[in-house]
Amino acid sequence: MYFGLRSPVLGSAVTVASLAATTASVVVTFRMNRQAAWAMAPRLAWLGYASYVSVATALTNRDGFLQWNPRRRYRAAFIAARIPW
Repeated sequence: MYFGLRSPVLGSAVTVASLAATTASVVVTFRMNRQAAWAMAPRLAWLGYASYVSVATALTNRDGFLQWNPRRRYRAAFIAARIPW
């Protein structure tokens, strides 16, 4: 997603979805086997950090696939004030 499609927005969505899936897996596994859940803790920590970085990257860089540019001012019909990017 990041490099093949040049889309930090889609890559960020995949990373955050992976964080959510891993969090759910850790919660379910913790009920069955605490040692196995703790073994997944490094992955959960890494995905938390990676999600933070990927969202920040998506919000500050142009998306070549979706043609989204955070420096361009977008106007929504329901918002009268401009959002400062």
